[in-house]
Amino acid sequence: MNRDYIFARNWKHPDNQIEEFRHSSAKCAEALIPERIPAKFLLGAYVIDGIAKHRLEACGFQLPISIDSDLFLH
Repeated sequence: MNRDYIFARNWKHPDNQIEEFRHSSAKCAEALIPERIPAKFLLGAYVIDGIAKHRLEACGFQLPISIDSDLFLH
């Protein structure tokens, strides 16, 4: 995957709609994992805002949680 696309602050390409589709698709890519990932492999989490951070903490998540709305399409 293209790291420049994934971590870009903006995925808009006003002069190239096809490129914008490609870029937003890369930004929204998911890793589909059958079953589960053992917790020992997690380093932390990124969330969109303080509400999401609070919800994750309420579930018992104890690793570092960073708020970074630029990582999410909104």
